[in-house]
Amino acid sequence: MDEIQDHGIKIGSEEDVYVTHVENPWTFYCQLESLNNGKSVKDPCGQLFQVGDLISAVYSEDSRWYRAVVKEKTSHNLIRVHYIDYGDTSVISVDQETVSLEKIRQMPCELLRVPGQAFACCLSGFSPSEGSWLSEANKKFYDLTENLVLEAEVVEIRENN
Repeated sequence: MDEIQDHGIKIGSEEDVYVTHVENPWTFYCQLESLNNGKSVKDPCGQLFQVGDLISAVYSEDSRWYRAVVKEKTSHNLIRVHYIDYGDTSVISVDQETVSLEKIRQMPCELLRVPGQAFACCLSGFSPSEGSWLSEANKKFYDLTENLVLEAEVVEIRENN
């Protein structure tokens, strides 16, 4: 997995990490504690984008700029982006009049060389008993991991996961 290799993480290593986004206990994203420096994009410049482009995008929860990749464009002036430093995804309305100024912009060149800080993780040794996690389990997992430095042991690195 390139996102893991970009950080030099190896099987058997133990890393101090922050959980940055939880989909469920089987799919969540972490950052290395040593890389967590709160960088966000402050002054990007505008342009229209294609699927796969690295961009700066406003995150609706805090209205700040973050690095993202365009994952999907729809015919309804919506794009789905994945925030590469935290693991979240958002759907952003991209009205042609406002897209380059208010919601997404070209990523500054100096930030294109920095690998994404978030990498996908899962708990080893168990899975949901009924095929999917209950929303209560997802919330509990988030509550137990929020704003803590955790020690993660790498037992396997999977491709495309």
